[in-house]
Amino acid sequence: MKLSIILALITAICAAPAVYSPANFEIRFLLFTRQNRVIEHVMTLGDHQAIQESHFDGSKPTKLIIHGYLDMPELDPWMKLMKDEYLDNGDYNVIIVDWWQGNHGLYDEAVRNTHVTGQVVADMIKDLQSLKGLKLSDVHILGHSLGAHVAGFTGQDLNGQVARITGLDPAGPLFDGLPEKLNPSSALFVDAIHTDADPLIIGLGIHENSGHVDFYPNGGHNQPGCELLPIPCNHLAAPTFYMASLKADNPKGVALQCPDYDTYKAGKCSTTDAVMSATLGEDAIKMSMYKQQTQGTKFFLKTHLLYPFFEG
Repeated sequence: MKLSIILALITAICAAPAVYSPANFEIRFLLFTRQNRVIEHVMTLGDHQAIQESHFDGSKPTKLIIHGYLDMPELDPWMKLMKDEYLDNGDYNVIIVDWWQGNHGLYDEAVRNTHVTGQVVADMIKDLQSLKGLKLSDVHILGHSLGAHVAGFTGQDLNGQVARITGLDPAGPLFDGLPEKLNPSSALFVDAIHTDADPLIIGLGIHENSGHVDFYPNGGHNQPGCELLPIPCNHLAAPTFYMASLKADNPKGVALQCPDYDTYKAGKCSTTDAVMSATLGEDAIKMSMYKQQTQGTKFFLKTHLLYPFFEG
């Protein structure tokens, strides 16, 4: 993520998505397991030999991590930090989806490429099903920014049967108010964390609800410590908060369902009903039993400037 994103957004903000064609850029799938924690095993769609020779174990849960605009795994550390947190806390297949070649041009081009990238990710999951015994009930896709919508399109190509998708500050420009984006139909359970969703100015994140449970830390914008460099600081807070939730000794980020942040700050939000509180991050899945009641609502919480961020 770079400051040049502002110029890209200005040139693209009035553009409309075009017809989607097969990907004409390489998409790499970087597999990490407890057998290869440091050196990735690179897979590409159609290379069945690379899949067969990998340490991928279809009997274990699978996490796919998808980056956003102008991001790449080699330069931005958050993806591999998240991979490490998962492998420290469980025996997972962790796949970082590297679609750098499709997301470093003009913003509207990258938006169009979210669709084709989602199709490729869905096809890779189908290959893992047939070659390695992967079950959709074991698949959790986490996407940041444009990657959240890639995750959404992946889930839609799999008929919404992926167990879970997490949107980490899903991108707003060219998605706010439009039907094609990450939404509750993308997976059996969809949660989202909104950290740069300022409705009054151009935030990089979407302000609308994206899932069955939507979290708005600190009102969904103006994150602590981001005052001097709000872009990309606010936008990157979502993966930071999520990674903190993976640490076993970290207090949980408990959020309350409220009509707005001012009501939350005034202490007027109920905590007596289970459906009125939810835990941000990995434990948000516990709200899946209430997803019909929580869809379309907002959950608010305050965070601190420094780790562990949450009060519990």
